[in-house]
Amino acid sequence: MDNERLVYTLDEAFTYVGFGKFQVLLLLYAGLGLFPEAMEIMILSFIGPAIKSEWRLSPTQESLLTTVVFAGLLLGFHHFACIIIPRLNWRWLLALSSVPSFAVFLLHGLAPESPRYLCMAGQTADAHRVLEKIALKNGRNLPSGSLLRFCLIILLD
Repeated sequence: MDNERLVYTLDEAFTYVGFGKFQVLLLLYAGLGLFPEAMEIMILSFIGPAIKSEWRLSPTQESLLTTVVFAGLLLGFHHFACIIIPRLNWRWLLALSSVPSFAVFLLHGLAPESPRYLCMAGQTADAHRVLEKIALKNGRNLPSGSLLRFCLIILLD
């Protein structure tokens, strides 16, 4: 009689659930989190001229504000100086650039904890629940059996 329980590792579970809708949404969420960082750096180059005239800054003071901006970001986001600042002003540019940060804040509760972290922390049941949600979102099934906790892996010869 075989008394072995069917178990699977976290890596096997990830193989079963595959790459699908969940991972796409997770990548979008992560990208949304990086967007404010890029905006923070980029924004200085566009508000520099507006702040220079409004606050009567010297050219040296203005250049100190804008030297932190990378040339690549200037080329990639040039449409903000051409669209928002002339039509509205630099204050609107700052307000609109904060929208992704608020979106990340509002969506934070929807992002699940990492199953790998949960498993390593000994919260195997929670890790299994997250894996079930991932599998459901991707239209897949988890392997049969129970999730093997990393800390309990014992190799027997």
